[in-house]
Amino acid sequence: MLQLALRSVSARCGSSGRGEACLLAGRRRSLGQPGRPRFATTAFTVKGSGSSPEQTLFVVGLNRGKFFGQDGAEEGLKLLERVADHHPEYNLLFGINAKELDSLEENYKVKGGRLTPSRDLALVENGEVVPIMQAGVVDKRPREALGRALKTTQGHVAWRLWRNPREAIRLYRAFWKRKGHEDAARFRFWSEHLPMASHVYFGETSELIAIRAIEHLMAERHKGRGGATVLTVRNEVFSSVAERCGHYLTEEMVEASASPNFSKELQQNASALTKDVPDMTPLLVLIYCGFPLLVLHQVCLFCEYLYVRGVVEQSNGQEYDLVTGNRE
Repeated sequence: MLQLALRSVSARCGSSGRGEACLLAGRRRSLGQPGRPRFATTAFTVKGSGSSPEQTLFVVGLNRGKFFGQDGAEEGLKLLERVADHHPEYNLLFGINAKELDSLEENYKVKGGRLTPSRDLALVENGEVVPIMQAGVVDKRPREALGRALKTTQGHVAWRLWRNPREAIRLYRAFWKRKGHEDAARFRFWSEHLPMASHVYFGETSELIAIRAIEHLMAERHKGRGGATVLTVRNEVFSSVAERCGHYLTEEMVEASASPNFSKELQQNASALTKDVPDMTPLLVLIYCGFPLLVLHQVCLFCEYLYVRGVVEQSNGQEYDLVTGNRE
């Protein structure tokens, strides 16, 4: 059980956090304690300037449905505990869409100050983020979903497959091998077999999450707020999200963020990534599944026809000859 004893964030009243604001000594570093296996975590620091305080963005990657051990929710909670020690006014971001986050918050509320047992979350979609989400509820910290709607992602992927028939054909072979690849390996598998479609699924999703995370930091910065923000994503997109956040959080980009044009460009990019396109999934299923089944059906009928003409009729003819021969 992931108990609240793993962390006592709600009982803390530590300092606001500049004394040891640097769990990292540089702009970007993977976190972990010496002697312990590191899990997928990257941190970015946006230095303060003038009236703008310093900000830190932590990107945490979790394996699907994993709660203990490396890349599990337990490690995420421990990181959140350390962050809250130095930045009690932290913010929580999630790489899932708003509908999914609202459903999790509605179905898995904190009861009696305790987190939901992991055995009740093992088969739940996005269950690995529930403990971190509930920790934010206990601490009364704002939570925001950054991901793209599943319907929009499906439409974008189907459109790319429609425009690239070769990848749609490769899907036959890759589909049966997909179960052996999870989390970070899942990204590598689909990138190797369907590079264009996987870019739409993983790349565009990561880009949107990174853009919305940067917009969140910019909004907090304009309000004069610093501190820490923790972004939790699945490990299948962790490396892509971290790479894109690193692209936006260079010193040049941070200086450019004060310009209205930069904010407008981010909004335009996010709008393009969330724009609905015609969903070609029904046509793809018809062409690449329906038609082959129809051809197979016709082949079976033709084989049956040949069998009837060649074997059954010949057998009936022999029986007729035997009958007429006996009569003679």
